[in-house]
Amino acid sequence: MKAPVTNLKSKRAQKPKPSLLEQLAEPLRDIVSDLKSNVADELKKLRERDSARYLELSVKLLPLIAQLNPKPDDYSDCQDMRSIGVKLLKSVGANEFEMTEAMIEEAVQCNDTFVDRLLQIRARAEGAIQ
Repeated sequence: MKAPVTNLKSKRAQKPKPSLLEQLAEPLRDIVSDLKSNVADELKKLRERDSARYLELSVKLLPLIAQLNPKPDDYSDCQDMRSIGVKLLKSVGANEFEMTEAMIEEAVQCNDTFVDRLLQIRARAEGAIQ
């Protein structure tokens, strides 16, 4: 007895079901568009009508705003050479909780050597060193 022949062509022609994100993409774009158009006016009205509720909403939005506008990941928040050493090690994947003081000190020494070399390159380019 022969096995029934299935129509492979029709199975291939069927589109895969869109993901939830794909299904929500257009409605989410509509929400964002509406917010862009109306949120400033609505927030102004809320601030005038119920300043406590406005403040509550503002505080809830602060983490989202901070995530949307991250500060550059530079060394400006480092207060001392130790924090620079920690940041340098973290930049290459070291776990901060596994760092030893010796590792941090070595990273600081490597940074000092690197900066000294950069200064030599600059000085040579400016003609100060041959």
